[in-house]
Amino acid sequence: MQNEPRELGTLAFVQVQSQTLKTGSPARLYFDPVHLVGVPEVLLSPRGVVGIAADGKRIVDAHHADHPQSRFGGSNGISIGFTGHYDRMRRRFGDHLTDGVAGENLIVTGPGAPWPDNLKGTLVFENPDGSRYEFRLVKAMAPCNEFSHYVNRSTGQLPAGVLKETLQFLDGGTRGYTLQLAGGDEARLLPGARLIRS
Repeated sequence: MQNEPRELGTLAFVQVQSQTLKTGSPARLYFDPVHLVGVPEVLLSPRGVVGIAADGKRIVDAHHADHPQSRFGGSNGISIGFTGHYDRMRRRFGDHLTDGVAGENLIVTGPGAPWPDNLKGTLVFENPDGSRYEFRLVKAMAPCNEFSHYVNRSTGQLPAGVLKETLQFLDGGTRGYTLQLAGGDEARLLPGARLIRS
C-alpha cells in the first residue's frame, strides 16, 4: 500500500553549488558543473543548503537565500536526485552524466528510480548516529534548456525536435526533486543516512 513505510535508499553523497551552474553571456548561457563541491555534511533549513567542508568551512549553496547571487525562489532551496535516474540518463545520453552532475544537493542510491507517487507522504532521513529529520516533496524539478544541451553534448543549437524530446525525458522527476523540511528549523545530513517514506 502507498502509506506503508518503505526504505528508498541511502544517501550516497552530499554537495553544494558554490556558484550557479549556468554560465556565459545572457545571449548564450551554457551548463557547466565546475562549481559543484562535494562536502562531508550539509545543513538544511527553509532558507536552503549550506555545505560543511572537512576543515569546517561553510559553503553556501547558490540556491540558498543568503548566497550573494542567490537563485532562491522560496521552494527550491533543497534538491535531491537518485542514482536510478542517472542510470536512465546514462543509458540514453552517455557516461558523461555522472551521479549528481545536474547539481542536486542530496544524491540517494537505491533500487530503481522513484517517481513522484513514490515520494508522497513524509520522507525521513535517518543519519548513521540515529538522528532523524522529516521532509516533504515539493515538486519535480523542471529541466532547463542549458542542461538539455549538456546531456546531448551540444555546443550549438539543438534541433527543436531533439530539445523537446530531451526536455520530456528529463521531466517528471528524472532531473530531480525539491524538498522542504517538514518540521524544525535545521537538519544536518551525512552520507550513509537512510531515506524512508513513512
